[in-house]
Amino acid sequence: MEVIIHLLGSKEGQEELGKCVATVYAQLIYNYISRLECSPEQKVALLDAIQKNIHDEIKKEKEG
Repeated sequence: MEVIIHLLGSKEGQEELGKCVATVYAQLIYNYISRLECSPEQKVALLDAIQKNIHDEIKKEKEG
């Protein structure tokens, strides 16, 4: 197996890559939840709970 690693030389490049990765993860989560066999209200509640959890984790990181 051959692995190629491209190191990002700038802070802006790292931030852009982070945004792209976050977008892919968000799309994967959305696609997974949209396929669940539950009501649209339950899906919205699940997405809201995920968002709240993320905000809580960010708050903890900033505090501690």
